[in-house]
Amino acid sequence: MNGWLLWMAVAATGRYQASYTLEDLLQLALQRNQTLQAAKTRVRSQSWKRLPALSLPSPMVGYMWDPTDAPWNRQGWVISQTVPFPLKLWTRYRVQEGRVHQAEARVRSVEAQLLRDVEMAYHDLQFAVAWDSLIEGYLEVLQGARKVSASRYRTGMRPLKEPVRWQLEWARLEAERSVVRALQEDALQRLHSMLRLQEPLDPRLLIPVDSLRLPEGVLEEAPGIQQARARQEVAEAFSRLKFWSVFPDVRIQAQTMERMGMVMWGAMLTVPLFLPFREAPAWQASRLSAKASQLETAQIRQDLAARFEGMRVTWNALWIRDSLLQSEVLPGAEAFFSSVEAAFRSGGAGYLEFLDAYRELYRARKEWLQNRRELGYLHARMEALLGYPSVLQGGKRP
Repeated sequence: MNGWLLWMAVAATGRYQASYTLEDLLQLALQRNQTLQAAKTRVRSQSWKRLPALSLPSPMVGYMWDPTDAPWNRQGWVISQTVPFPLKLWTRYRVQEGRVHQAEARVRSVEAQLLRDVEMAYHDLQFAVAWDSLIEGYLEVLQGARKVSASRYRTGMRPLKEPVRWQLEWARLEAERSVVRALQEDALQRLHSMLRLQEPLDPRLLIPVDSLRLPEGVLEEAPGIQQARARQEVAEAFSRLKFWSVFPDVRIQAQTMERMGMVMWGAMLTVPLFLPFREAPAWQASRLSAKASQLETAQIRQDLAARFEGMRVTWNALWIRDSLLQSEVLPGAEAFFSSVEAAFRSGGAGYLEFLDAYRELYRARKEWLQNRRELGYLHARMEALLGYPSVLQGGKRP
């Protein structure tokens, strides 16, 4: 194994290994993806803004003086401090705390989307590799049948159309193989980008997933619901802030003044007036915004529950189809082809009959591969909807 593969194995799992599972790729994506790292950096950035939200405004310091030489001139220092209404500071903190929760929910959403994309690319790659192997087996069977058909043509036992049909079938499979190779290259490039690999991943090092389990998790922990709740939290806190903004701030000012040879001290307390025509509409708008956020959260919760239930029904249907393909369709197609192949080699069946029988077997195997890929896609989408609890919960998050 070359150096970059060894490094990737150690980075993904912390141990040396010669092959990689889907879990290894998911963990590597969590460690190296830059979009995810940027989202986590925004959480730290928002966290630093919580403490300033509780602090008082900066005090103002000034010096007053009169440049004239009149005996009644005055000069001295002035310092003032604005003290907001106490509950304003707390609600400002709650607004910023909600923004931190928004950034954290964004991280969970990015994590789920990233892992979904990695898993879907993984299933695409596995499907392309298996499909390419299936075409390779088809070509080998055609090659063997071609020899039998060509020998019969030379002896006059079969017409010219059989070798011509073989050439057409071979060309069709080669064209299909080019599509498979493109799909494989696309999946490799997607994994290369998301995992930030220095070289393309070797598909031969990936361990296929034998079986997939129905994802389980708490719907309330879904990234979509968490993001909606965080938006609702910010809207409600901002509505409370607008309510407390009608209460005036207090400005305390102290000054020293020297006038006519005497030093005097003084303090001033100022309170701004409440203007209903300006503050009341802003408060009402913030209340309506908070109400809209509540309705949106409830609708998102209902939509996600319905989507997950629909996915669960599709999941069961795909597994029923998978069971039927493995228990009835594939064995039937294999038995039919075996009987036709035996008749073809003994001269009792023609090349076209042989070709039709193997094409039926090929379609059945390809249909099973496509069904497995659909199961993989659905598994990734269900995990992403729940927030990938199988990877990100239980202390597995990097």
